[in-house]
This record gives sequence, structure tokens and C-alpha cells, in this order.
Amino acid sequence: MAKRKSKSKNHLIFTAVACLFGLAAVLMMFAPAVVIPDTDSSFTGVQTAFGYSKTLLGQEIPILEVNILALVAYMLPIAGIIVLAISGRSSMLSFIGAAVFIASGVCAFLMVETFPKTLIGSDYVDTTGVWGLGIGAILSGAFSCLAGLVSIGKVVVK
Repeated sequence: MAKRKSKSKNHLIFTAVACLFGLAAVLMMFAPAVVIPDTDSSFTGVQTAFGYSKTLLGQEIPILEVNILALVAYMLPIAGIIVLAISGRSSMLSFIGAAVFIASGVCAFLMVETFPKTLIGSDYVDTTGVWGLGIGAILSGAFSCLAGLVSIGKVVVK
């Protein structure tokens, strides 16, 4: 009589769910990340991370400089997805992926703290406390943290 193999597919399910949450976190860079509450003023995650300039009367006017913290917040989930994709059943790589995702979530929630330093002209006007987190940064941070928790769940539930 042949032995029955009890193959657990839980690690594949956890990996797929964590990667989907990580992908959702990356896609939130196209939603408003930094806003002035109760107004229509906002910048998307792409503008916040990579900088932004407007063309006015044929001249490029810089509005935002590159925000390293925002760039890290949106690029770390890509690294987390790659780590989880190559991890297989490795507990160590799953924990590294979880740490990467959680670090991304923390960076997303702290994005507004470094935002006034990248706003051109903020040296002359104090804009600290004016800007708040937009729905894109909040969801990106939440999705990243969820991906980290699911990555930890991959190791715990075997």
C-alpha cells in the first residue's frame, strides 16, 4: 500500500496573498499620497516620490524634489515580492520579506513628515503640519503591513 502524501499548499496560498497585497501597495502610488485636508490640493505617490514640475509659459517650474522616503515606501514592496517569490519554504527569507514589507508600511506612514523638505519654496514658508496623508499613502502602508503579517503567517502556519 502506497503512502499518502500530505502536501500542504498553505505556503503557496500565503505567498500569493502576500504578493497581491504587495502589488496593491505599489499600485497605490497612483492615488493621492499627500494632501491638504479639506481642500483639493494633493500630490500622487508618483509625484511625491519622483518629483514634480509644471510647465508654465514655456518654462519648467519645479514644484517637488525627489522624496527618498516616499521612493523607498513604494519600491520596497517590489523587493518584498521578489524575496517571497524566491523564498519557497525558507523561513528565513519569509521573515526577511515580512521585514521588508513592514518597513515599507512604516515609510508610507511617515512620508508626510519629510514632505515639506521636498516642497520647493518651503524654505521661505513654513508648511509643517499643513500637509496630511492621502488615501494612497494610507492604503499603501496598510497593504504593506498586511503583506508583512501574511508573510509571517506563512512561517507560523505550516
